[in-house]
Amino acid sequence: MSGSAYNERRTACEEAAAILRKASGKEIPNLCAVSPDLLETYREKLDTLLYRRALHAVNEQHRVLEAITA
Repeated sequence: MSGSAYNERRTACEEAAAILRKASGKEIPNLCAVSPDLLETYREKLDTLLYRRALHAVNEQHRVLEAITA
């Protein structure tokens, strides 16, 4: 995608998932598998940018799952 930061954001999300996987010892294939609580537990392991990217992805996934349940 020329002219967009999509690849940059995707790479940041993949990096955040890898850090969370290592820190938690859990199987985390991607940020869709991360709960808001787990993200907050390991927040200090992520730099500010990675945390912000991960927070957005995790919150969006959580919001969608809540909407489906409702």
